[in-house]
Amino acid sequence: MAWAWLHLCICLQIPGFCANLLLTQTPGHVFAQTNNETEILCELKKEHTGVYWYRWSQEKQIFEFLIFSNTLGKAIYGANISQNKFSVHGVSPLTSYSLSISQLQSSDNGIYYCSVSQSFQLFLGSGTRLSVVDVLPLPSKTTQAPVSKKPVQYTTKSKAASKRGPCNPLIWIPLATGVLLLLLSLILVAHHLHRCPGIHGQQYELKVRFHNSITQLRVGQRLELLCQTDKDSGAFWIRQDKSGTLHFIVFISSIYRTTFEGNQKTSTRFEASKDSRFYRLIVKSFTPQDEGNYFCLMIVNQMLYFSHGLPAFLPVTSTVAPTTPGPTTQRGISVKDPFLSTPDPETSTEEDLNFFCDIVIWVPLAGACLLLLIALAITILLSQSKTHCTPL
Repeated sequence: MAWAWLHLCICLQIPGFCANLLLTQTPGHVFAQTNNETEILCELKKEHTGVYWYRWSQEKQIFEFLIFSNTLGKAIYGANISQNKFSVHGVSPLTSYSLSISQLQSSDNGIYYCSVSQSFQLFLGSGTRLSVVDVLPLPSKTTQAPVSKKPVQYTTKSKAASKRGPCNPLIWIPLATGVLLLLLSLILVAHHLHRCPGIHGQQYELKVRFHNSITQLRVGQRLELLCQTDKDSGAFWIRQDKSGTLHFIVFISSIYRTTFEGNQKTSTRFEASKDSRFYRLIVKSFTPQDEGNYFCLMIVNQMLYFSHGLPAFLPVTSTVAPTTPGPTTQRGISVKDPFLSTPDPETSTEEDLNFFCDIVIWVPLAGACLLLLIALAITILLSQSKTHCTPL
């Protein structure tokens, strides 16, 4: 009994403490090699109906819903999310789940989160930063003595060296292969777009903005944020701090009820309300603790839909460091290299061959790559604007 009261007191005093007790996500940062596989673990200490997985894309500055897995093992995937790439496995029944990501690419970089929705609250994982690299970082090595440099003797180009120009197959064959791969990708995406005419579901849109235009935030200022949705199913407000950690603020139901952190009906720092399709969040008195990006999200058919972020940061006061005069430099005296020799008579012939290769091989292949890349980008944008369907 004493532990229950102590737990309640700590939860009321330390924001996020209860969420950390109920949900643990590991590891905090993972490095993985390209084309390999990695796993992220999410441990739960409370009954739940399922786990949500989503990703923060640093490049796009948006949240991407990946997958929802219920306690029976059934998975619901987000739009354009491949079932062959992402999968969820129950490590321990009802208490521990792992997200598996295969065929890793640089586009998979980001911060991955797991979350649980219960009792009108959103329990958020601490996040796992995934860095996909070609070569894993090695431990630091001892410093080696600098190697003395010897003068390099420049010789005239021989006939064998002239064969390493633009016509070398080692150069144009990879370029031709890139053209074929782009063409294949365009065909697959176009087929997927043709197969998903947009009648299998609906993409919901959330628009967020400040109630009044703000030029510069001040400590103690009242900050009002609005979230407009096209579906009346309730909305969450969350905050992402500078370190990437997510904080649940409030859930506003479709019947105007509010649930703050700790299952509280009111908050000393925030106010929340609903007006038609607008979900309103008010920061009563803005402090450095409230800095971050604010997001509105809703859950429809076990899928998460995120708004774009609203940045709310106090102005940074910077001090100008005193400048120290740098060392003066002198112009170096050019010295003629005694090893340089006269150009080879075959230079003009090689230049003519290079020009021929540029016109016949390089220009058409590079132009084809550019056109296919533009067509692929346009097709992907059209595919994303459509409603989601069965992933590739």
